[in-house]
Amino acid sequence: MQLHTLSDLGKVHLPVLLAAVIPVLMLLGFVILAAWGRRMNGGGWLAVGLHGLTALMGFFVCWSTWQEDNEFLPWHIWWEWFQVGGKSITMGIWIDHKSSSMLGLVTGITFLVHVFSLAYIAHDEMRHRYWGYLSLFAAAMCGLVLADNLLMMFVFWELVGLASYLLIGFWFKEELPAMASQKAFIVNRIADAGFIMALMLLWAKYGSFQWAGLHFQGNAADTLIGLGLLIGAIGKSAQFPFQVWLPDAMAGPTPVSSLIHAATMVVAGVYLLIRMHPLMSPDLHVLMACIGAGTALIAAISALTQTDIKRVLAYSTISQLGFMVMGIGVGPANESGEVNFAMFHLLTHAFFKCGLFLVAGYVIHSLHAAQEKAHAHFDAQDMRFMGGLRRQMPLVFVAWLFFAASLAGLPLFSGFLSKDGILIGAMHFAERMGGWAWVVPGAAVVASFLTAFYIARQGILVFMGRNRAQGAGAKEDFQHAFPKTDWRMVTPLLILAFASTWVIFSPGNPFHPEYLKTSAHESPLLPWAFAGIAVLGIAAAAIIFRKGPLPNRAQGWVFDLSFKHFFLDDIYQSLIVRPFLALSRLLALVDHFVVDGAVRLVAGIVLRKGHRASLSEAGEWLDHQVIDPVANEIIQPKEQHSISRATAWLDQQLVDRIVNGVATLVMRSGKRVGKLQSGKMQLYLLYSLLAMLVLLLTLMFIFTG
Repeated sequence: MQLHTLSDLGKVHLPVLLAAVIPVLMLLGFVILAAWGRRMNGGGWLAVGLHGLTALMGFFVCWSTWQEDNEFLPWHIWWEWFQVGGKSITMGIWIDHKSSSMLGLVTGITFLVHVFSLAYIAHDEMRHRYWGYLSLFAAAMCGLVLADNLLMMFVFWELVGLASYLLIGFWFKEELPAMASQKAFIVNRIADAGFIMALMLLWAKYGSFQWAGLHFQGNAADTLIGLGLLIGAIGKSAQFPFQVWLPDAMAGPTPVSSLIHAATMVVAGVYLLIRMHPLMSPDLHVLMACIGAGTALIAAISALTQTDIKRVLAYSTISQLGFMVMGIGVGPANESGEVNFAMFHLLTHAFFKCGLFLVAGYVIHSLHAAQEKAHAHFDAQDMRFMGGLRRQMPLVFVAWLFFAASLAGLPLFSGFLSKDGILIGAMHFAERMGGWAWVVPGAAVVASFLTAFYIARQGILVFMGRNRAQGAGAKEDFQHAFPKTDWRMVTPLLILAFASTWVIFSPGNPFHPEYLKTSAHESPLLPWAFAGIAVLGIAAAAIIFRKGPLPNRAQGWVFDLSFKHFFLDDIYQSLIVRPFLALSRLLALVDHFVVDGAVRLVAGIVLRKGHRASLSEAGEWLDHQVIDPVANEIIQPKEQHSISRATAWLDQQLVDRIVNGVATLVMRSGKRVGKLQSGKMQLYLLYSLLAMLVLLLTLMFIFTG
């Protein structure tokens, strides 16, 4: 229904009203924390309470939609945003099973991350900024999933990118987080050019940004629209060739990695593709399948050799996102089964990957505390200095087992249901396409084996065997220096561990028949074969790393290929960054020596020494040399004196003051405006955020008026 005044809200379903209130409450939390968070001792409990309330509201909205028959969905409200050329652009809320599930996911995961962060960020001097940024991010993400059109989605899409930039670079005084935040921002903006292109073409061809009722005709323009959306999506979801920003983004606080880069932000691109899936051409489906399968395999290979506990999970995230994109691509345009599995894997992945990142955060946090107490010095994120931690943190180890089993795709866990469904869909795709198409499921199966291998390797190096920090200069009492269990950090882990089992998604049957079908035989053997491949991967890791990390020795190019992520960063540096910087330096030299030199030369000729004149002096010269002689000839002697005095007064008091005043105003304005062009991206982002807030408040004022 269309809303014209606030009185129309009384006709709207309660879940829709609650869904609309959720991002508003989160944005209000951001404003309060940004303005008064420091005075509130950081404002952590306010943030946790606010997001606990929004989590309950999000759960109610999700539960309400799943209780509703499909024939009564979606719930859709909209109002006029602005007009262009007589056409009305609307803003609205679209609630169906997909958007409500995403809303419940975002609000629930955000609340658990907030609870975990109470202990993790407790002693940071800038924690009030942390809570405010989290609220801003959550508000933007909720607005994105509730948007009823692509233009509104793009607005929140960019706001999510801004919040992500602020959170990745939270410790901006350190070089690595600052550089990582800039890299993530720039790479995503490059990909967003595709999204913008799609919006322009969509408006030019259809005069609307609504996806409801939109039917592409399969011509060249529609293909370009779909391609633009695909480019924007793979940039946000870190797919080839844009995935290079995500591993570096782990430089931010670990709960940020858990929230943004495992559970919510990076799946925004997948969510966009799921929304637009029925409108994509068959060729774009094939392209998506290839990109997803290739990215899944490349990232899984890259995770094998990483020593940083968070970078292993970063590459794992890229790989699992590849499975989701592949799951969308292998579904034909007139079917939705495989796309449903992509959405299903998006939900299951959010729980177990969020949990894995929080486990990594707990380990790093505990090791830092133990280092400080035992006066030890080593990299607390390097798995080669860990080992045996199951004895210091048994509950965390049990939670990790649940998360790892779900990621590997073992029976009784959610990953077994969702990822195997995508693999079976890839088999369907290869059967339909034939020939070369078998490369897609082949790459996916190999990536599944490697997934089980690298997550088992991580568990062995972190939790099993003996603690290797003793060999890194730690004192003998290091084993007893670990802090006591902090329930603010453990409780979210246990909740996520429960959510990683089959119970939530298939409560009646952990081996639901719907997920065990193949196109040829309707046989349950194929999923069990996939589970067997995962067991083989775990067994291989146990055999190879049973004695701890492999000894340091000269590694070959195969190791470097994995450790350096197929040299993608080096390739981009050589082909793009360095040539661009060289061109920039060349243009700077041209500007300095040619352009500036020419300006200085002209200025030196025109304004020679001894002949410079200010504007006021030029006015006096004009008055004495031109105006006065003419007046002497025309005006009578008696009138000449009085008129000359009046002219002189007007010249000095009015003309000169106006001229000099304008010159001074321009000069001072130039200096002040010049300060805005500081070259600091943080300030530009702040200006953008303030402008967006002013726009939102203006729209709210117009709407409520």
